[in-house]
Amino acid sequence: CLICRVVASATAGQESGKALLGIFRIFENFSVVTRSQELCLVCGNSLTLYYVGLIMCYKSHVIGGETIGENMLLPKELKYAAIAGGVALFGLLFGWVLFPTILNSQLKKEMALSKKTDVRGMWEKIPFPLDFKVYIFNYTNAEEVAKGAAPILKEIGPYHFDEWKEKVEVEDHEEDDTITYKKRDVFYFNPELSAPGLTGEETVVIPHVFMLGMALTVHREKPAMLNMVGKAMNGIFDDPPDIFLRVKAMDILFRGVMINCARTEFAPKATCTALKKEAVSGLVLEPNNQFRFSIFGTRNNSIDPHVITVRRGMKNVMDVGQVIAVDGKTEQTVWKDTCNQYQGTDGTIFPPFLTENDRLESFSTDLC
Repeated sequence: CLICRVVASATAGQESGKALLGIFRIFENFSVVTRSQELCLVCGNSLTLYYVGLIMCYKSHVIGGETIGENMLLPKELKYAAIAGGVALFGLLFGWVLFPTILNSQLKKEMALSKKTDVRGMWEKIPFPLDFKVYIFNYTNAEEVAKGAAPILKEIGPYHFDEWKEKVEVEDHEEDDTITYKKRDVFYFNPELSAPGLTGEETVVIPHVFMLGMALTVHREKPAMLNMVGKAMNGIFDDPPDIFLRVKAMDILFRGVMINCARTEFAPKATCTALKKEAVSGLVLEPNNQFRFSIFGTRNNSIDPHVITVRRGMKNVMDVGQVIAVDGKTEQTVWKDTCNQYQGTDGTIFPPFLTENDRLESFSTDLC
């Protein structure tokens, strides 16, 4: 109200003395006039005061020949109004200043991977399954493709799996605010969320990824041994008619396809010895010198050998979950330049306070 009087004084010109007189009378008696039109006349026809509506003045005083009306708020009502105004002011301060500050402070504490927080427990073992969907592209004209025709593909899927993720062998390192751990994933087939009618027992025709992988690796590193590897493939894959694999979907995904390493011929035996020595990814050693190959089978309910190091975020919550090393190495040797750097979190946690303009970056040992 005092501000309104000053505004009136500044805008009314010759009426400034009247406005100042009104201010002094405010301090003499605290009553409230509600007749805004009369106030405009009193304070020099200020349109500003016309919309204020409430201003404090002395009861029944005559200012510059204009009489203030008798519509007054009682002192008791004024007290209630003052209390309400104070509560509203506190609400504004709390809502716009105090609460965000307190919330940010608590988020920083709770989002850090401290042993005392609930987030740490959920980070170590996610309490709900993730959706893992697989689509298989079935070759419907494999025989024609082997003769040079263009392939005709049919998409089959999704095969839906519930993926449960857990971190094991977790160790904290206070000195540099990091955690090291290994991963364990468990997959369960979910027929209800898969495409209608899919059970995993459907026979699909796909390129023999293991056979092609062997051939391409030898061609790149030791091309002179291609003939020997060709003979080995005939032995360990039982004379395949072409480069296509005809197999049940669940076998190639998880259960495994048999590789016959019980052959005694030189080429198959030498190749199987090399496979065992190199510990090729995706192979599981079976009794009687047999191997099983699958795409995801070695990941299911087994501990990933890679040791991952991430930031805990206790010193800086914006660093929480950031991958800084794998197997003790701060960079990869696969790519070139910046592509070898570890950027982003491990994908199971992200820092707070992100906006729609921020990038969500994560690193996966399976993909990168």
